[in-house]
Amino acid sequence: MGDVVRDIGERQRLVDAYRASGEGVEVFAAREGVAKSTLYGWLHGRGMGAARTAKPLHLARVIRKPAEQARTTGSGLVLQLGEVVRVALTAGFDQRALAEVLDVVAKHGRAR
Repeated sequence: MGDVVRDIGERQRLVDAYRASGEGVEVFAAREGVAKSTLYGWLHGRGMGAARTAKPLHLARVIRKPAEQARTTGSGLVLQLGEVVRVALTAGFDQRALAEVLDVVAKHGRAR
């Protein structure tokens, strides 16, 4: 397997050839002189240039209210996404409705 440096075009050609081959990773990698781990990496986009980079991960800030305050407001959890979106959840909330709300938020871009 060695120290062969392959450009992005060659890596993509090998990924395409592997997918078309129907062979297992071990068999294909051995035949092409590529380490299995390298081929797995290319299949998952590592080392494939800017077009294959992962999407940015946006995290939500979680603020825990003291138990007394949570009881008086009636909400068990508040999701604050940036400064624009705030979702208060009470005990027994509808998980499907929450998923739909989060899908709408995701489709309309990050919270500002």
